[in-house]
Amino acid sequence: MKFTNLPSWSDIKIYTLSGKLVRRLNESEGEISWDGKNLNGQQIAPGLYIYVIEDEYRNKKIGKLAVSK
Repeated sequence: MKFTNLPSWSDIKIYTLSGKLVRRLNESEGEISWDGKNLNGQQIAPGLYIYVIEDEYRNKKIGKLAVSK
């Protein structure tokens, strides 16, 4: 999965619907790729997840994403 058109510095946190942190990603190039793995390097289960994108000024964008097999 790719997050594109991001501010020059971005931090993305991905959570389960119950609020458990699944993965944290950051980049300074305006694009972040995610391999679908959790903090332990394991492939996540299919389902619905919440993402929070935060820029260097602490502006936040919250959304949902669906992961399928």
